[in-house]
Amino acid sequence: MSLLNFFKAKKVIKNWSEKSIVIFSEGRIYYTTNKPVIDELIKEIDVLYITIEENDELLSFKHERFHSVYLDFDFWGQLLMATIKGKVLATTTYSLDVLALKKSKFMKHYSCLLHSCCDIHAAQKYSFDYFDSVICFGEFQKIPLKLLEKKRNMPVKEKPVLGLPFYDIYYKEFNHAVSNNSAGNNRKYVLVAPSWGVNNFFNHIDFDIFEIIFEAGYDIIYRPHPMTLKLEQDLYNSIVSKYANGYKDKEFIVDTEKSSHASVTKSVCAVSAVSGFMYDYIIFAQKPLIYFDISKRDISKLDECDLQELEFWDTKMLKEVGYKVSTKEDIFNFFNNQLKNDNKNELRNTFRTDIVNLGDASKHIAQYLINKMK
Repeated sequence: MSLLNFFKAKKVIKNWSEKSIVIFSEGRIYYTTNKPVIDELIKEIDVLYITIEENDELLSFKHERFHSVYLDFDFWGQLLMATIKGKVLATTTYSLDVLALKKSKFMKHYSCLLHSCCDIHAAQKYSFDYFDSVICFGEFQKIPLKLLEKKRNMPVKEKPVLGLPFYDIYYKEFNHAVSNNSAGNNRKYVLVAPSWGVNNFFNHIDFDIFEIIFEAGYDIIYRPHPMTLKLEQDLYNSIVSKYANGYKDKEFIVDTEKSSHASVTKSVCAVSAVSGFMYDYIIFAQKPLIYFDISKRDISKLDECDLQELEFWDTKMLKEVGYKVSTKEDIFNFFNNQLKNDNKNELRNTFRTDIVNLGDASKHIAQYLINKMK
């Protein structure tokens, strides 16, 4: 940390941490979680936003109740956070007091903001143990949190069920995309949205999934992962060059837009692999999804290793409303039989209703945090 940054950050933190709700962030990747909560908080109270990314777009956000600072998170930056004074600190950074972000004895309450639609088991081991509260998005999340407390002999933390703040933005943008796509057309699009690297299903199959989909009578929207565009260009180019002009009378569209909403609303179903996209698709699109289960997780490093007696909400959702595939025959069967006979709409909606305050979570989270200041 430069001396200039150290003294600037120290001054801002000293001026505002004790009379504001503090939000600590690792940067832009958590914008959609932090911004909706901040918008609600500043209606009533000051917010001190501390980010460890120098190009965080929230550093340019202006409001009389919003105070932000970039913190170089080296030894001295970590020391500032380990000695910060205040009443409430909320963060999307898991593993409090385990990794670099340490608890300060001068901060009364640490609250965890969840930032994905996954159950507790999927996080790194000890991700939630040292928080004073974990803001849940469904009642089902209390069960694994309580079990971890019992097994690890940890203090009981608060588990308010208030919702997912990033779904507030997602909800509005998705509904806007739906209204813009209301006219529709006669084409039946399949959204092919793989992950990347070892989790990219194209690196695990030896058949042309696009041809199977085309031959079944569907058009395709191919949405490559952003990291594929950067690190898997040969794979991307081989796919796009082969189907640049479509297939017979079928369309092939490449979607590289920042938001997937337009493609999601156009599609009749989606193809993916285990990723956050799958849960978002099931919850919002409420359409059939097929997935390749190719993830190779070492659960010894996850909270899941201490929760193996439980059935997890996200795992159950994929099992009951998703269509797991691995072979060419599985794909053929889905598009020629299962998709036409899909009857899981009611079940998909059940999982959707498991998420509380869908599209309206941030104001409830903000009020919870404000009450903690009293």
